[in-house]
Amino acid sequence: RLSGRRCHGVRDRLSMTPRLRSVLLTPNILGIDGVSCLSRQVARALPAPSIVLSLHDDQAPHGLGATVLGASGLRCRFLRDVAQLAPRCGSETIVICVHLHLAPAARLLAWHGARIIFVLCGIEAWVPLRPVERWALGGGALVAISEHTAARFKSANPRFAGTDIGVCHPGL
Repeated sequence: RLSGRRCHGVRDRLSMTPRLRSVLLTPNILGIDGVSCLSRQVARALPAPSIVLSLHDDQAPHGLGATVLGASGLRCRFLRDVAQLAPRCGSETIVICVHLHLAPAARLLAWHGARIIFVLCGIEAWVPLRPVERWALGGGALVAISEHTAARFKSANPRFAGTDIGVCHPGL
């Protein structure tokens, strides 16, 4: 359980910093899995000031050049961080979401005009979307890690069959 003092400290830290140029939403950034690796690549390329919101990582030193806010697997903490960052996101902000189950949170960050890029990352994009994910993806651009993933996504989600999906292979 978080103490009021700890929550207050995070709130102060988030509210005293300038408008954000970029935000990355990821389930993990410090792991050894593919999504973590992709997230690190994206984080290093983001224009500053930038913040990474990680659902499963702890607050830890990372050397990525961006502030990492880890929610330690607590969805309520992750959503609290999203809500606190939303006012700092405007038309000059880009939000990148590297996992579809975080898409609704990314859409909330766009409340004040931020642009969103949803990254379709393999097998998680090959299944039908839930209604809230379909809603969220309607508010941003789609980029897949391969032509195969883009095709499988469209096959599983016919509503997006006519949608342009850019392809950017990891590492490029």
